[in-house]
Amino acid sequence: MNMEFENKLFAEIEEFFTERGTKVFYDDIEGKKALVMEFGDEGAPEDCTVSLVDIDDNITAVNIMFTIMSGLPDSSSDDMDVLLPYLNKYLTVGNFGLMKDSGYLYFSCAFVVDEFADMLQTMTLLLSMWEIADNTAREGIEVIAPVIGGTVPAVEAANDDSSIIQF
Repeated sequence: MNMEFENKLFAEIEEFFTERGTKVFYDDIEGKKALVMEFGDEGAPEDCTVSLVDIDDNITAVNIMFTIMSGLPDSSSDDMDVLLPYLNKYLTVGNFGLMKDSGYLYFSCAFVVDEFADMLQTMTLLLSMWEIADNTAREGIEVIAPVIGGTVPAVEAANDDSSIIQF
């Protein structure tokens, strides 16, 4: 991967979100540099991680992953097995998922960019995808939280057309 591209893109993302009051920091995730943004809003994802994966010469995948919840109780795992496929069936971008061993509930999406594209064009694409992903994650929280909280059975949420998330 072109490290100059990675550094420039991450610097642009960091500047954009920091200027808007978001806490931004770097992390190492599975041996790769990642940019993490933390949110403190009610009903918001815990955080968002942006990472890059080299696809081909000068082509990079930009991964955007929102943490819906870390440490999901084991008792909610079966409910998520019912609810997440239902939610994912209607999405045009990304997917909800659960890492059962860690209880990590997330929404993620990815897109590819040419490392030689204009940075303004790349940032415009990134911010468009980020907005869609952020809105999808937030709507997902609205559907998932009552199931985790035990106020709505997963089967009921999965059969409620108002649970369908679309953009």
